[in-house]
Formats: sequence, C-alpha cells, structure tokens
Amino acid sequence: MLTITFVTNNISLTGGFYYTFLIANKLYEKGYDVKIVAPGGVPWFFPKNKVNIIYPKEDKVKVFKIIEKLLRFKYRQINNYKGLDYIRAFGWKYGFDVDITSEMSKIIPESDLIIVGELYPYIWAFESRKFKKIALFPQGYPSHRILYEKSIRNLLLYMLKYNYYISLSKIETKMVKSVNPYNDTKYFLVNAGVDLNLFRSGNEKRENTIMVILRDEKIKNPELAIRTLNIVA
Repeated sequence: MLTITFVTNNISLTGGFYYTFLIANKLYEKGYDVKIVAPGGVPWFFPKNKVNIIYPKEDKVKVFKIIEKLLRFKYRQINNYKGLDYIRAFGWKYGFDVDITSEMSKIIPESDLIIVGELYPYIWAFESRKFKKIALFPQGYPSHRILYEKSIRNLLLYMLKYNYYISLSKIETKMVKSVNPYNDTKYFLVNAGVDLNLFRSGNEKRENTIMVILRDEKIKNPELAIRTLNIVA
C-alpha cells in the first residue's frame, strides 16, 4: 500500500488547508495509507476528517499551557491550538522563529511520498530522511510571494529540488517549468473544485448579485477586485 504523508506548517482556516484535508481524505477513502503531520492546529473547519494527524509532544510547552488557560478567557482562537502552537505563536508575536526541526523530523513516519507546501515542512521532511519521493504543493506559485512578501524563505523554497510539482492551473505549471532548474521534475495538475453540496444554484428569481471575498494581502490583489467591482457597477 502506498503511504502518503502531508507535512504542514500549521493547521488553520484557509482555502489551502481545507483543500489539503479534502485531498488527503479522498486518498484515504481510496485505500491509501495517508497521514498528516503538523506542529499544531485543529481542523475544526473540516469536521469529517478521517485522516490521522500526528503532532509533536507537548512536554516542552507546559508553561505555555498554563498561560493558555489564562488567555482562554480573552482569545477564543486558543481553543484551536495544539502541539507546539503555543511556542510558535509566541515567537511570531515577538518577531522571532522557534526552531522545531528536531521535534518535527522525529514524528514524520516512513513514507513513499511526502507532500509539502512551504519551506519549513520541506526542511523537516528532508531532515527525517523518511521518504522515497517528495512533492511540492504550494497552492500558489512561490516566486510570486518572493516579490510580495520579500522573504528569503520563499526564495529558498523555489530553489529546492523536488520530484513532483502539484499545481492548481495550467498557467502555474507553465510558469514553474520555465524557471525550474531541474528538468526531471514531474508535474501534476489538480484543479480546485467546487463542493456542490455546499454551493448550489437556486431556482428562485431575483436580481443578480456579485460578491467578492477579500483578504488584505498584496498577493491576493484586493485592489484589483475593488476596481473590477466598480467597473461592473
């Protein structure tokens, strides 16, 4: 049986994580041995998850667990923390990174294929040496983020070697192929679909309504969406 492990940087509510859980569960239903490795986070947004999630032990965060009980009165989001989320959130809050490579590489299981989407999960997987093949599934061309976020991490992710690249569109595939220095990389197109059980077309007669859900990040280009809505209006 093919063993597939998704290694993530966190588990939180984003379209990317929802899609990851959707794919992981579909593979699980088809009989593959699928696991998800994460430093923290709870998939409350995907209540039907059947895939086993592996977290690092919380032995090193006892003091943070005490603080968590106090903060719970003010921050409801803490209810979705797990694993090493407490330490990492503390670091992000005050602008420094906490190296958890040792803890994460230990808990990654032996896998035929490991799928990662960000730099840190790639490093954890590479350090573990517990995979035959590795796939990059960034769900968004990483070099774009270099320009928008000016982060060396995204540049490093782009330069790393991987066996497979999973893209969401033909345009993304074409762009990656044009700059990827490794000619032996194999590409797979996995379009993001629409859950027809959630999004259904109605039969009632009403005026057309156009809506855009915006996030205030440059990479999402909210200004373009606003200009487009004004043109349509």
